[in-house]
Amino acid sequence: MPALASDTAPAAPLIALASGGTGGHLFPAFALAEELATRGYASALLTDERGLSFGQDYHNVSRHLIPSMGLFRTSRMQQVKGLLAMARGYLKARRLLHQLRPQAVVGFGGYASAPSMLAAQHLGIPTLIHEQNSVFGRANRFLARKADLVCTSFQPTKGLSGLPASRLRHVSNPVRQVFAQVADYQPAKPNEQFCILVYGGSQGARYFSDFMPQVMAALSANERARFRLIQQARPEDVAQLRSAYEALGIQAEISSFFDDMAGLYGHAHLVICRSGASSVAEIATVGRPAAFVPLPTAVDDQQTLNARALVDHGAAWLWPQSKNEPEARAHDLRHYLTEPLTLAQVAAKARAQSHASAARNLADALFAVIGDR
Repeated sequence: MPALASDTAPAAPLIALASGGTGGHLFPAFALAEELATRGYASALLTDERGLSFGQDYHNVSRHLIPSMGLFRTSRMQQVKGLLAMARGYLKARRLLHQLRPQAVVGFGGYASAPSMLAAQHLGIPTLIHEQNSVFGRANRFLARKADLVCTSFQPTKGLSGLPASRLRHVSNPVRQVFAQVADYQPAKPNEQFCILVYGGSQGARYFSDFMPQVMAALSANERARFRLIQQARPEDVAQLRSAYEALGIQAEISSFFDDMAGLYGHAHLVICRSGASSVAEIATVGRPAAFVPLPTAVDDQQTLNARALVDHGAAWLWPQSKNEPEARAHDLRHYLTEPLTLAQVAAKARAQSHASAARNLADALFAVIGDR
C-alpha cells in the first residue's frame, strides 16, 4: 500500500553547530538552536565529551562526539597526541557531515569545533563563525580565513586583522529566550534578605569559594544576617563552603551546577561572577547589577575587556582579582545594602545594554550566507 503523504513528510532542514564543550561556547549555540527551531530548522551539535552531557534539556538538539584535543601543549608527545586526535575528529566529522547533509555549519569556537569546521570547508558546505569574546580565540582565528562569514559579539573584537569588512558582521552574543523573560529588577525591601548570586562559569570557581567567606566574615553578625547567598562551587568544595557559611550564620544555597539560571537571576539583588562572554550577555539581558571578577589567566585578558562592555557604561562594577581585599569588598556590600537606588540604577543601565535580538541577528546572517551560496 502506498504511504500516505503525511507519512512521507520531509525531515526538517538541518544546521550543524560545531562547539567546544564549555558553557561559554555552548550557550550561544543552544540560543541559536532555539531561534532555528522557530524557523522550522533542526540542529545537530558536533562537540567533545563535555558537550555531550551539557544542558540535556536544550531543545532536543541531536549530539555527536567529535574527537579533539588542544594543540598548544607543553610536551612534544602531547602535541603529537593532539594532532592525531584532530585527524580522527576530522575524518569522523567528514563522514558525519556526509550523513547529516546540513545546509551550513556554524562554529562557536573551542578546539572541538575545528575538525568539523575544517571538514565542512573542504566539503564545500557554507560555514559561519561566531566569536563570543572580545578577543578572538585561537580556533576561530585559525578557521576565520576560510569561513563565509565571521560574526562578533563585541565592538571592537581584537585578534583578527586582514579580514574584509564584507565578511564581518556584528550580531552580539545570543542568549536563550528564557533570560529575556526575567522580570525587571526590584531592590531588596528593608525586611527582606539581600540575595547575592555568585558563580564562576559552567565549571564553578575555587577562587570564590575561598574569597567570599572571607568577605562575609568581615561583616558584623547583624549585617551578615541580612544576606542570603546562592553560590556555585566545584563539587569538591561544596561541603567545605557550606560549613563556612553555616559557621558565619549565613543562609546559603550551594551547588556545583544550577539548571535554572534565569530563575536565580530573578531572585538576585546582586551578582558576583567571572566575566565570560555569556555571563556578560545574560546579565545585560536580565538587567541585574553585577560585580565582575575577570579570570586573570584568560587569554589576552579577554574577560576584562568583556566586562568593560558594561562597566564603561556604569552598568556593572569591576573587581580585579589582584586588588580584591575582603574588608574592601565587605565595605562595598555594606554600601549596596544601604543604597538600593544605586543598585536599581545600575540594573537599568545593564538592561539598556542588552541585545535580546542577537540570536535572531545570527540566524539572519546564517541564512544570508546560505542564500548567497
